[in-house]
Amino acid sequence: LDFNLQGSALNTGSLNTCNNPDGWDDGVIPPGCTFFCPPQPTCVTPYDDLYISTNTLICSGAYNIPDSFSSGVIIINANNVVLNCNNATFSGNGNGIGILNPGFNNVTIRNCNIQNYQSGISLENSVSNNLNSNIICSNMQDLSLTNASGSGSANTCDTSDGWNDMGTT
Repeated sequence: LDFNLQGSALNTGSLNTCNNPDGWDDGVIPPGCTFFCPPQPTCVTPYDDLYISTNTLICSGAYNIPDSFSSGVIIINANNVVLNCNNATFSGNGNGIGILNPGFNNVTIRNCNIQNYQSGISLENSVSNNLNSNIICSNMQDLSLTNASGSGSANTCDTSDGWNDMGTT
């Protein structure tokens, strides 16, 4: 319930936003609030070979996901997308790639914890990558760049292959 009006009467107002008014009336027909709450983003449970083509929120948690085919556990598949890992931790078996951008531009990857892959995040043939607040440690190569550039902030890694948070590659 957005309003809990149990035992009260004649409750009115104007321009309120809610989905479950429980007796509230902004003077609209049918009775209720003038506006509805916007939908909350739903999260995606990650799995091997998860292709990202739209803005995506990963469900928080710890995931043991080996990269079975060395093509990336999470694979960026479109320009102009945001991958928010929601502080989820991805653990591999020492092989493959945690997150791969194989050539899409203006991609943001944030709040990801990636460990125990051959490459934690691999950026290839792309520009305007943004990495923010990621922890990419204990991989053979934490950040791997091949003809890629971008900028970021508040990233933690052991081996960066030329990346720094000021955008110099």
